[in-house]
Amino acid sequence: MSPTTVSTLVKRIHATPTQLVLAVTGGGSGALAELLQVPGASRTVRAAVVPYAEAALEQFVGGKLERLCSADTARTMATACLRQACFLTGGDDRLSCDPAAPLAGVACTAALATDRPRKGEHRVHLATQTATTTRSSSLVLAKGRRTRAEEEQLVTRLVINHVAAVCGLEDELPLDLLDGEELRTAHDDTAFK
Repeated sequence: MSPTTVSTLVKRIHATPTQLVLAVTGGGSGALAELLQVPGASRTVRAAVVPYAEAALEQFVGGKLERLCSADTARTMATACLRQACFLTGGDDRLSCDPAAPLAGVACTAALATDRPRKGEHRVHLATQTATTTRSSSLVLAKGRRTRAEEEQLVTRLVINHVAAVCGLEDELPLDLLDGEELRTAHDDTAFK
């Protein structure tokens, strides 16, 4: 069987009933382009935001964040995205969501290669939130082994894989991880609040 391509997987995503709001910061903006350039995007994407500056991200989530690039921040962003998805689909209350509705919040926060030396790790944290489930993933990238564009391409594939999973699809894009890199994923039945 041939590997799944981005456009093939995105077409399958758009064929599902899932509607989502997506937020990315620090990396992952390529996923927005991939999702929006395939016909049918308006059935899937309710909104997409890139709150890149710290103040923009804190405004989006509605409060101060301890760290901008962390698993907790990704989950907080995904919850804010789901609130927006509920609101945009006609819910009376932004803080409640019909558990049967195929709605999701998808978020990515990343610290990737930049034009100056980065003191910390190159890393990415992703999360999806539905009315009943939270899924999160984290990956520390091998620092200095990829260009910024190559890191962005990897993060784009991670975001698309998270979108596919929240849409109930089992196909995944290959990630081409380097030796020592390990994607850590967790699922839990955390109800949307």
